[in-house]
Amino acid sequence: MDQETKIETVENRRSNGKTIVIVILGLLLAGSAISNYIFWDKAENASLNFTRQEDTLKITNSMKDSLQELLAIEQSKVAQLRLEISMWETGNDSLMQIINEKEQRIASIRSQIAGGGSSAKMRALKDSIMNLGIANSKFKTDLQELLLQNEDYKARFEASESTNQALTNTNVNLTKKVEIASEPFIGTLSIVPARTKKGVMEPVTKAKKVEYLSISFDLLQNSLTEKPVEKEYIIRILDPNNVVLSTTNSSLVDSDDVFSVKETATFDGKLQKIRLKFTQAPAYKKGSYKAELKVDGVVKQTTKFELL
Repeated sequence: MDQETKIETVENRRSNGKTIVIVILGLLLAGSAISNYIFWDKAENASLNFTRQEDTLKITNSMKDSLQELLAIEQSKVAQLRLEISMWETGNDSLMQIINEKEQRIASIRSQIAGGGSSAKMRALKDSIMNLGIANSKFKTDLQELLLQNEDYKARFEASESTNQALTNTNVNLTKKVEIASEPFIGTLSIVPARTKKGVMEPVTKAKKVEYLSISFDLLQNSLTEKPVEKEYIIRILDPNNVVLSTTNSSLVDSDDVFSVKETATFDGKLQKIRLKFTQAPAYKKGSYKAELKVDGVVKQTTKFELL
């Protein structure tokens, strides 16, 4: 009887041992499944976040383009107001000061748009443009009333009709002013140090990694442009030693005539995007660079960038 009890005890121990092994294997399998799920979940979330960021970037860029177009319309209105004031109120500095402030405001908004930001910031900038448009409309109404009440304006207007010569002179002056007002407005000049990686442009900040400089600016919409206007746009990039980067100055020329890249464009009044690239064989230096955009020998815009 004692021998049978011992046999049963041994059998029970074996059974319990198998049960423990099965439980341990079950826990290991469950833990592995949970770990795999957590890893899959993180990967899925990372993919979703990347897609959302990509969609957000596309939306932001679309909003920036839309805002630039709205701003270009208001800039055309301000240019037309400047033209009207210059026709009849050439000595009125206070009115010109208002126009100058409007143009400064436009430049500030354009700079903020180029800087990018959240959707909320883009909406706030759109509100600023809308408010600017309302202010422009009110200013135009006030200006027209002021001109009608201005006796000096009436006298000069009547005198201009008294003789054909006076009318001819006025037309010549107006033609010159309209030609100036119909020229393209230039958007923000952008210089991006970059390299090509896997067929895609990648912005870089380290001098030794720079393969080329990506250059861009817009010719903004101008409703006053009736005939195509051809202009040459010259870009001069100066390195930290104030030397113009160039691949074309093989002969001795005046330093003011040295350029990095140039582009001739015909403007018809519609928004036109200019995209250029500058590439040089020598490595770029560390330090602060300056870029100039010149038209007809006049520097229209400057910008700076830094290489580490």
